[in-house]
Amino acid sequence: MMFVRLHGNFMLAIGVVGLAVWGAISNHPSYIFGLAFAGASAYVSGLVCGLCISMLYLCGNVVLDPGHLFAGQSLVTDIGTILLQVIGYLAVVFLGYKHKTLREFQKAASKANQVLPWAVVNEVRTSLSAIRFLLFPLQDDTQSREEIQKATSELSRLEQLFHDLERNRNQK
Repeated sequence: MMFVRLHGNFMLAIGVVGLAVWGAISNHPSYIFGLAFAGASAYVSGLVCGLCISMLYLCGNVVLDPGHLFAGQSLVTDIGTILLQVIGYLAVVFLGYKHKTLREFQKAASKANQVLPWAVVNEVRTSLSAIRFLLFPLQDDTQSREEIQKATSELSRLEQLFHDLERNRNQK
């Protein structure tokens, strides 16, 4: 189930490419153009507009198909063709709309997850280096209780800084 959720769009895109190849082989060039236009309209204008345009193309393919106009084929024999076209149009409209929503989500996520301000980063870097020198001095002196207490207080100050940042972020 997880595989289908993670790779569903990819499998659907492969199916749409297969339907486009079928349209080229079965002499339906307007179907291929309709797939591209319906997907693009779903990306630009939304799901409903993409569905409307795809149904217009479907009606145009059914009415203007040379097999119906010149060869006298009945519509009943082409139900399979119409069904494949409907499936293709629905799939490409869904993919176009899904791509648009994914792009919008990525833009919103990139703005929401901003990097910490430089002042905070420098403060953390300075505090961590101070803690390192307090805990691991350059000489081989024995560590005093006072140095460990200074390091502990500096760590507590850093923890409080991050709690304040989190509180400020939640208030926004």
